[in-house]
Amino acid sequence: MDTAHGTAAEFAGFYRTHTARLVAFLLVRGADPGAAARLAQDAMAAARDWTAVDAAAPEPPGGHAPGRDRAGESRAWTHRVALAGLERSAAADPAGVAGSAPPTGGPLAPGAREAATRGGWKALTDRLAGLEPRRRRVIALTAVGCAPGGIGYELLLPTGKVHRTLRSVARLLGEPTEDALTARLTAALDELADVLDGVLDLDAGLAELGRRGGAGPYGADYARAFPGAWGLDPRLPVPPWAAPVPPAPAASGPGSGPEEPLRAYAAELAELAGRDRAHRAAVRGHLPVAELAAVRLGALFAFHADRFRKDAEASWYRDSGVDFPAVDARAFADALTRDVTRAGAVFDAVSGPGAAAPRRAGTLASWLSHDEPGSIEVSYAGIELAVALAEFRAGALAGALRTLSPSGAPDDGALYRALVLAELPVRLSIGRLRHLEADLSLAESTLPEGYYVDMTRDFAADDALNRDLIHGVDAIERTLADGAPDGRGAPAGQGG
Repeated sequence: MDTAHGTAAEFAGFYRTHTARLVAFLLVRGADPGAAARLAQDAMAAARDWTAVDAAAPEPPGGHAPGRDRAGESRAWTHRVALAGLERSAAADPAGVAGSAPPTGGPLAPGAREAATRGGWKALTDRLAGLEPRRRRVIALTAVGCAPGGIGYELLLPTGKVHRTLRSVARLLGEPTEDALTARLTAALDELADVLDGVLDLDAGLAELGRRGGAGPYGADYARAFPGAWGLDPRLPVPPWAAPVPPAPAASGPGSGPEEPLRAYAAELAELAGRDRAHRAAVRGHLPVAELAAVRLGALFAFHADRFRKDAEASWYRDSGVDFPAVDARAFADALTRDVTRAGAVFDAVSGPGAAAPRRAGTLASWLSHDEPGSIEVSYAGIELAVALAEFRAGALAGALRTLSPSGAPDDGALYRALVLAELPVRLSIGRLRHLEADLSLAESTLPEGYYVDMTRDFAADDALNRDLIHGVDAIERTLADGAPDGRGAPAGQGG
């Protein structure tokens, strides 16, 4: 049964099945039992809210991507949300992660704290305690069954670096291979989860979630509302942590060229809002929040699609130094497909050509079951996914412009001008991708002589565009938050 999707009873089943493993995951990462229980509750609250919305969303016209595993999506998503919370807590209060009080009425029953610090797994995690945070993240994700390609996706790491990390930890623990290390880690986490299953009060944990009501601690994310004109539930949220977030681009300086329009608008807004709180409130009341969140979502997925395409193309050349074997490429593509599919309701809301993105992602992953990452078929599939995501961003930007000016007449507001300027490079990106696709077709038609196509020629421009859109929207949200909790504050690679 798809325990994470649909009714309250199904969510309760998912909670009972997964909570012990989620707490164990956080303990392996280095959290105190109290912090682990609290963060697991927060992640489960977010999962409950989003899966309820996902269940109520209308079926897309072409159906969902084949083989969708909603419970698997929710498991991976709660790991990301909980890890992001742990990283934020560690940055804000390192002592709090080591000695945090559990949530009142949560699942950490009397005796659970003591049980969670005993057992064979404890000797293993004690040996790992001195590792730097990046290695602990890799180890924790490996322990819950995440493959190296998926870990590279989650942590914004080249898969070659993930393998090197695993090999170094294997040597530290006296294991002969990565596979042997993986088996030892998963066995340790299974042992710990079994211990926790016997001592966690899951009934109390579910009751505590019920007392929270909707949205839990992620109210800033879930307060977004899609306009009724999009034909959706008026409180359909954009999912928090839709995909791992890249670092912000370097700040513009003298002689560095024009600043990205959304970030420039945010800087201007911050200056005005600092002097006039009424101005901030007025802007916030008319902001096309959902459309801007969709722009950010599309740019985030496009960033990861381009990460895949860049490594896949580079792996075709022996002297590139990029190690991206098919098994890692498939795990990366599966992770990306999982996240794009989970946000399917948002793609359907914007509609237009971009709504095909979840199916395009699924097609890319399916090709990798029998083709190498650098094959022509995979290249075509990657370009089609990139085009769909660019069309989605363009559609979301157009929707934001329509919200600001329903009549379609040009608006002289600063945000309207910034959105017009942001839309142009997205349209140019679509043209570049279509041109690349045509060149690839020509190259294929001239085989065996061939026709050289530089498949990496536009990555730098598109990478800068996507980062600017992501962090431009974030900058606007931070400026208008007015002291509200910022759900975007996770370290790079830990949430988005």
